Amino acid sequence: SDLPDTEKIGPKGGMLKVKVEGPERNPDGSKAKAKLEVEFKIPKDALDSEEVISMTVSGYYLSELEIAFTPPGLVFAEDARLKLKVERDRVDLDVATLYGIHTSEEGEDVVSVEVEAKGGGDVILNIRVPGFSRYGLGE
Repeated sequence: SDLPDTEKIGPKGGMLKVKVEGPERNPDGSKAKAKLEVEFKIPKDALDSEEVISMTVSGYYLSELEIAFTPPGLVFAEDARLKLKVERDRVDLDVATLYGIHTSEEGEDVVSVEVEAKGGGDVILNIRVPGFSRYGLGE
């Protein structure tokens, strides 16, 4: 299921946030811990006019996660930052070899991902975003 957030963001900067609690139980009945939090921060002066920006998060596991932004083609004067907090049950990629995939009309680029591993297998991923299209992950 797609989870969108839309905000009007201008020269002052701003943030979009999508938070998913995830199911209480795994299919086998054990307690699920599967929160996902996606924050997108646009720094001050990255935009010179107001834009209505939307971020849509889809996918459950890390490998399926896709984050789509509109408007397409928007470029920031200073990199925006995408931060994903992923709880253990959603982590199905080897975070040691993780990279981001940036999909645009020109094709796919690999983007670097800063990974902070947390205790218990939770992961925090940080990705710099110079402009818009779609982001996903691979290993």
